[in-house]
Amino acid sequence: MTLISIISPTYQLIEAGRQAFFTQAFASLHSQTNCQFEHIIVDGASADGTVQHISGLIEGLPIDAAPVHFLSEPDNGLYDAMNKGAAMAKGQYLVFLNSDDFFNSPDALSILSSKMEHGDPSYIFGRQFSLDETGTKRLWKNMSPKSILNQMPFGYASIAFKRDMFLALNGHDTRYKICADYDLIFRIIGGGYRGKRLKEPIGVFRTGGVSGDTERTSLEHMRVWKVRMNDFVDISHISDDEILLWLHRGQFPIRLLLSIFCQPNTPRDLRNACMHAAIKTVRRIFKSRKNC
Repeated sequence: MTLISIISPTYQLIEAGRQAFFTQAFASLHSQTNCQFEHIIVDGASADGTVQHISGLIEGLPIDAAPVHFLSEPDNGLYDAMNKGAAMAKGQYLVFLNSDDFFNSPDALSILSSKMEHGDPSYIFGRQFSLDETGTKRLWKNMSPKSILNQMPFGYASIAFKRDMFLALNGHDTRYKICADYDLIFRIIGGGYRGKRLKEPIGVFRTGGVSGDTERTSLEHMRVWKVRMNDFVDISHISDDEILLWLHRGQFPIRLLLSIFCQPNTPRDLRNACMHAAIKTVRRIFKSRKNC
């Protein structure tokens, strides 16, 4: 069975009131029926008792538990910690399990690994639940690479990346503090890497946190979109405000989408994303005109 490296970045969990969340994440991983994994915890030199709490969880594991590697040292934020974990990893695939998230069932890793032995996919993604502050659990729908132009197409707690691919792409771009995950997915799809889809939900994403800051997230999403689209067409002359408006409305210039679609270096999944975005744009235009 393929070894999977699970990477958990942490920082000041107790100060942030997230100690119980990480305990749940830790338990959901170490109760997995698939034991072919290693757990890498990368802490940003917490000074609030987080290190002692994590050490206690590790010490409480049975002697035959999956190996845990725990590093605590200063870093440059969440995505730098993830990159450090990936550099330490020995698994063929990487899964990033943030301190607030957890696996949906004890079979989550078995479900993921069942696809790893067939066709050597660059990434594998399943469905994902979100969990809000009221305890309401909602299953995300329509997760697909074709959504990349509109939004984050996958749940980060429900996707496994081939380690060799992740390293070849130089991991997360740490210039982005909120949307480096979206940037990585954009580069994967724009680079022509192909993935496999699972019908089953893998992870549970707890809403809130830094990604809950809608304004900052939108601005960084726009920055990523603008930089990565320039790999296919020149949009340097288009203002940030105009791109933000496209993203907010989910409506893009059809001519721009057609230009990206027709570029010889545009991979299949990105072409599908252009078609998907064009169809959604036309539908929304007609709907808005109908309601006038």
